[in-house]
Amino acid sequence: MADKKSVVWSSRANLEYTNLIDYLLNNWGLILTKEVISKINDSIDRITTSSEQFPIVSQTKPIRKCVISKQTSIFFISSLEKIFIISLFDNRQNPDKIFT
Repeated sequence: MADKKSVVWSSRANLEYTNLIDYLLNNWGLILTKEVISKINDSIDRITTSSEQFPIVSQTKPIRKCVISKQTSIFFISSLEKIFIISLFDNRQNPDKIFT
């Protein structure tokens, strides 16, 4: 198995994560929130060990997409040593928002 890369969260991704967790806690409860956090962590583990398995989704930047669920995806850029998480994106939004 490949070495794990370190993860750097953008301020945007941090805010989106916080907002998602707050929303889930307030509307769906602790059990579902823990399940979503676990899915996010599992996805990040997959990204850090084999980021190349995820498709590049931008014509101009090396941004990759990892689908966590039908509602949420992680957009990230991979370097030799780090994963830069750009967004924890709500898939129900306009996908062009990720590149603005």
